[in-house]
Amino acid sequence: MDLRGVFHLQGWLLIFLGGAMLIPLPFSFYYQAGDWAALSLSAGITSVTGLIMTRRTRLTRDVRVREGFAIVTFGWLMASMFGAAVYAFRRYGLLH
Repeated sequence: MDLRGVFHLQGWLLIFLGGAMLIPLPFSFYYQAGDWAALSLSAGITSVTGLIMTRRTRLTRDVRVREGFAIVTFGWLMASMFGAAVYAFRRYGLLH
């Protein structure tokens, strides 16, 4: 299994997820919910992690079935972990 290729594609998924985390940001400002700091920090951490993963690894060959399963599995795990960071920062007061 080509783990470098798997992590390279995981990095692209994290970059996309970090960008998608910015979509609720204008609504947080509009409704004055106070979640903008948690959203921004989580999106930044997610995007930077994805950028590091894409820069440090390389996709050298086509993705096979085994790598495809790993990409989907790790993708769901990473999306869950990085997505929960917003709630962790807000809930446990790590920003205030």
